[in-house]
Amino acid sequence: MKRFLLLGVLALAAAWSVGGSPAAADQQTIVFLHNAWFERHKNGEAHQQFGVYDFAGIRDALGRNAQVIAPERDPNAQPHAEALEVVELIESLMDEGTEASDIKVVGASKGAFIAQLASEQIAEPTLRWVLVGGCHVRRLASGPAPKMSGRVLSIYDTSDQMAGPCRDFPALTEETVRFEERSVETGRGHGFQFSADEAWIALARDW
Repeated sequence: MKRFLLLGVLALAAAWSVGGSPAAADQQTIVFLHNAWFERHKNGEAHQQFGVYDFAGIRDALGRNAQVIAPERDPNAQPHAEALEVVELIESLMDEGTEASDIKVVGASKGAFIAQLASEQIAEPTLRWVLVGGCHVRRLASGPAPKMSGRVLSIYDTSDQMAGPCRDFPALTEETVRFEERSVETGRGHGFQFSADEAWIALARDW
């Protein structure tokens, strides 16, 4: 799947910045990686517990004063393959002159796991990564987390029974990571990342 690279080229040319206007040369570039539900329910079908996934709203909210690259993955996309696409996109952005410090990857749930896998492959200390509901309890029990690098922010909801604090993942406390964590209290459990709630959106934008 080469759409990551295509979107990267378009973004550098002017392309998908919020409002359709060209992005400034020094403007932040955000790569947004959506969750697993949206892979299979792009038709607006509501999750029985969490409701409709507001992909466009999240993308647009993240894109205030930034250009956003937000590719839509195919159903049941393989995380390791998708992580390679993210790595290629980031490298293409930097090759075209974007500073690593101006690139931020925001991943939600499965998208956060893809971000972790990508970060493990890029030894760039100024890249920024935001994990939104990204440290799943079952994944913690199944084996070690990816060894990320760069500046990492974890955002989790205190009512989330599926994904909890990333500080429980030892790989995120190593010397290659500048790690911080913030909690929100929306009462929506893992569904907090289904909407463009400023409780987490503002934290992601400001990182």
